[in-house]
Amino acid sequence: MKKLFTSLALVAVALSAAAQDELYVEIAPVEGINAGSSVTLSIKTIQGQEPFTYDWRNAAGEQIGTDESLSLTLDQPATIQLNVTDASEATVTTYADINVYGSSADATFDDLGLAENSYWNGRADNVAAQTATFYSGGFAFDNSYMPDWMYYSGFAASTLNTNDFVDYTEGQFKSVTAAGHESAGFGVLYANLWTGQFYITTLKSMEGSTVGGVYLCNDAYTYNSITKGDGYCQPFADGDYHRVVFRGDDPEGQEVVFYLADFRDGKQEIITDWTYCDLSPLGCVKKIEVTTESSNDGVPSYACLDNLSYTPASNIDINVDNSNAPVEYFNLQGQRVANPAAGQIYIRRQGSTASKIRF
Repeated sequence: MKKLFTSLALVAVALSAAAQDELYVEIAPVEGINAGSSVTLSIKTIQGQEPFTYDWRNAAGEQIGTDESLSLTLDQPATIQLNVTDASEATVTTYADINVYGSSADATFDDLGLAENSYWNGRADNVAAQTATFYSGGFAFDNSYMPDWMYYSGFAASTLNTNDFVDYTEGQFKSVTAAGHESAGFGVLYANLWTGQFYITTLKSMEGSTVGGVYLCNDAYTYNSITKGDGYCQPFADGDYHRVVFRGDDPEGQEVVFYLADFRDGKQEIITDWTYCDLSPLGCVKKIEVTTESSNDGVPSYACLDNLSYTPASNIDINVDNSNAPVEYFNLQGQRVANPAAGQIYIRRQGSTASKIRF
C-alpha cells in the first residue's frame, strides 16, 4: 500500500510539473488614460519554459516592441496584441485593451474595419478566454468569447446585410432591417441574467458623461422566435414582452427600459425598424450595464444597437408622426407583402410603429 501511495504522489508531482511547463501569459491590467498620455504594459503572470521571447503588435498587425514590457503614448483607445514564445517553441497570444479618454464621437460600428457582410464576436486566438473590449467612437464595449466552444456573450459587431433566418449561427448577427441605422455596421448585444454583466464604458471624460441616446431594433433570431416560436419558446401571446434595460452608475440617474416586443395590456407591438431610445435619464455615467429581459427564459436574449451618441437626437428624430406614414405589411418571415390575404397573420408597420395582426 505504501508503494501505491508513493506512485500516486509521483504522478501528482509529474502532473503539477507538466502544468507549470504549459505556456500561459497574462498582461497586468492598466488604468485608462487621457488622450496624449503614456502607459506601460507589463506581464502580470507568465509560466512555461524559459527563456521567453516577446512580440508586441498594434491593431494593424505591426510589431511595436520585443521587450518584456511596452511603453506607449496614445491619442485614442487601443488594443495591443502580445505573442509570447517559450523555449519549447510554443506560442500564446493575449491582449491589452487600453481606454483613452477624450472622444465624443458616435458609436456607429463602421469604424471597426469589418469586411462587408461579416461579423465579429470575439478573438479566436485569445486562448486565455479573457474578457475583452472593442471600441467604436467614444465608447468601449465588453465582449466575452470562449474559442473552444465558439460561444460569445456581451457585445459583438456586424455588417450582415440580409434578415432571413435559417439558424442561430448567423441569424443572431442579423438585424431585422438587414443593415445598420443609415449605414452598414451595427452592434449586437447578447446578455441576460445568466450570461453575466456587460457594460458600455463612456470615453468622453474620466469623470463620466451624459449619453444622448441610441437606436435599437430586433435581430433576426429573436424576431423569428417571437413571431413563429421555436423549440424554446412559443410565439408571443398576450402578456409577453422582450426588452432592453440600461442601468448607469450615477446614483441620481434612472434606469431606461426599451421594449423590442410588447404584448402586454392588449398590445401587439414588435420593433421592426431602427427606433430611437433616449438615454439621458441615466445621468452622468462612466459605465452602463446593458441586458435583456423577457417574459420567459426561452426568448433569445439579443438586441441590435447603432449610433450610440453623446448628443441627443433632434425632436424630428424622436417625435415621428406615424399617422401620415405609409402602411406596410410583412409575413412572419420578414418579407414584405403587397396584397395581404384574409385570415393570415402579418406584421403591420406604419412609420416607427409595428404590430402583429390577423388580416
